[in-house]
Amino acid sequence: MIRECQFGIHDVSHKDGRLNMPLELGLFIGCQKYGAGKQKNKSYLILEGKRYSSKIYLSDLAGQDPMAHEFKVMAVIGCVRDWLTSKSSEPDLIAHLPYLMAKYRLFQKELPNMCAYNNWSAKRLLFPEFSSLASSFIVANF
Repeated sequence: MIRECQFGIHDVSHKDGRLNMPLELGLFIGCQKYGAGKQKNKSYLILEGKRYSSKIYLSDLAGQDPMAHEFKVMAVIGCVRDWLTSKSSEPDLIAHLPYLMAKYRLFQKELPNMCAYNNWSAKRLLFPEFSSLASSFIVANF
């Protein structure tokens, strides 16, 4: 998956018990730096919970400027939205944060019903199940 993605979003704030997040970031950076062809065009966003907290365990990121989200959903969505807008060739097609937050709240409201339709529990969704529901919601609502 890392090889095929042009963009990478890496939230290193959940490092405890999730050491694969910094590892995946390292692999992504390695592909960009040492890979050939499309790999050189990779671009990535690093998110952290508290400002400068990643410097403790990712000290080799000198020159990088991770964006802090303070563990707030709205801040995560805002950071990702702003970063994607800066990378887009058509930034006018990317909605502003209030619109995205309204859609996020609608998704959160509809998620239990979408799960019930599939005989799933919203609290026990596996990533492929969540991804399927989120994709369906996006197609229907954007």
